[in-house]
Amino acid sequence: MGASSFYTVTEAENAGQAYKTLVQEALYQYGQDPYNGTISTTNGFKMIAIKPDETPRDICLRAEDLAEKWGDCCCWQDPKRPDLWHFAGWAAE
Repeated sequence: MGASSFYTVTEAENAGQAYKTLVQEALYQYGQDPYNGTISTTNGFKMIAIKPDETPRDICLRAEDLAEKWGDCCCWQDPKRPDLWHFAGWAAE
């Protein structure tokens, strides 16, 4: 089986709540299949800092480099809207 990159964002009070919400939504929409190609195939998340000169695309590409299939995806807080949490990484499919 392979992996595909993903990016998703949600509104929440903190990163943990955001991750839990996104995983539950993915499980609801795509089921319990461990190869469903969504954030639900990750084991958690790790926070990454945003560099001042990074574009959103640059952040996603760096997150893909840091994330692991079957491991943690990457998370960062939106600099303009602190209630938005971005997640990117690799999902098993």
